[in-house]
Amino acid sequence: MTTDQILALSKAIYERFPHIDGWTFEYMYPGYFTYGHENVLVFFTPDFDVDGEISIQIQDNDGGCLADGTSIPYAELTAESLVDLVRPYLRAYP
Repeated sequence: MTTDQILALSKAIYERFPHIDGWTFEYMYPGYFTYGHENVLVFFTPDFDVDGEISIQIQDNDGGCLADGTSIPYAELTAESLVDLVRPYLRAYP
């Protein structure tokens, strides 16, 4: 994805899905999206390691890894489809 596409996707998520079940969306820095809740952060980054995949990493507020990173392939990415891919990880850490 281009930088403009990443920014547009971030804006769409922020406008449509700023909060999900106590989790708050934040665009951390170029390309890094996160939902934070209490002391857990779920990072999800389109095309970070491989084009066509979302990289997901779950950390505590001190930067400790709570779950090994995983990648999820995608065909087409919209705000809704990206949130749908990430939502199970949010539910795993209520």
